[in-house]
Amino acid sequence: MAKTKLFTADEKMKIVNEFLSSDISAKKIAEKYNIKQPCTIYQWQNRYITSGISGLFDQKRGRKSNIDKQNNFENIKQELNFLRKEMQNKNKENRELINKVEIMEKFTASLVKDLKNKK
Repeated sequence: MAKTKLFTADEKMKIVNEFLSSDISAKKIAEKYNIKQPCTIYQWQNRYITSGISGLFDQKRGRKSNIDKQNNFENIKQELNFLRKEMQNKNKENRELINKVEIMEKFTASLVKDLKNKK
């Protein structure tokens, strides 16, 4: 199976201009430039008319690149580290509050015991 030739944007523009400026059919131009399907020339023509030369550049297709996934992974990793540090700080605050509550409980227990002894 022969590999399909890839055309640059300049080559595509040259072919489209030839098609637009002459009375030659898309089929004959496709044969001349070894393009498998004449409809390809019509597609290039439409893209050139709607978007100019930038429409003739090859577009990315398919799944997003791993770079996007990697950036997303890095952002999630940073957020996770931030949340872990925040959780450690909250745990430290909770331990301090628990210690204060225990001290207050001991103090109130001793006050209650002293009050009972005085009666």
